[in-house]
Amino acid sequence: MSAVKATLSVRDRVVLAAAELFMKKGFANTSVKEISIESGVSENSIYYEMKTKEAILAELIGYVLERQREITYEVLENLTDNKLLRYAFEKVLQLYMSETSENIRELYTSVYSIPKTWDYIKEVNADALKNVFGDRLSEFDFKDFYEFEIASGGIMRGFLTVPCNMYFTKKQKVKRYVQSTFRIFQVDEKTINETLEFLSQFDFSKLAKDTVEDLYNYFEKRIYEKNGQ
Repeated sequence: MSAVKATLSVRDRVVLAAAELFMKKGFANTSVKEISIESGVSENSIYYEMKTKEAILAELIGYVLERQREITYEVLENLTDNKLLRYAFEKVLQLYMSETSENIRELYTSVYSIPKTWDYIKEVNADALKNVFGDRLSEFDFKDFYEFEIASGGIMRGFLTVPCNMYFTKKQKVKRYVQSTFRIFQVDEKTINETLEFLSQFDFSKLAKDTVEDLYNYFEKRIYEKNGQ
């Protein structure tokens, strides 16, 4: 472990070590013992600080979602401020990121499956849904969007778990995901088709590959910034 990493808090050393291992080996195949060795933090200290491996993932996914939002903003900054298009772009980027490797796919599906991380996703995404669809569904409050996120999150998880192939292409996955999700929120077919047309101009495969390749550096940067380094 470098001298710089040694200055980080126990929590941040654990999260950073787990990030590297989860991306290399997958969530299920990474043990707390391996995180302990990689971080230089004892297993007892990890359990005291974080409680479970799932809690580590819950903290880590916050950085992943943050990076997805940043990429969305960077790419669309001078193209559109349409909330619906920005929301669709970020979700499609996530779908493509899950196609970059089976370890990344497993990370995402774990997030949508494990109670602790799924609770976090419902809270975060309910806010996003209210922001995006609130004007169309003015009678809905946060509770309504939270409940609808159970449905839309279930759709996302379903599409994340199924790898693309020659019969179920990425383009087809995007089409079916957008159609399925937007119809829940009563988006008309014309707007759905316009959204799909807008999304078709982007090279999501390259965007996803570049984002995933830089994810660990992003985790490291954000954690060091949090520690004032």
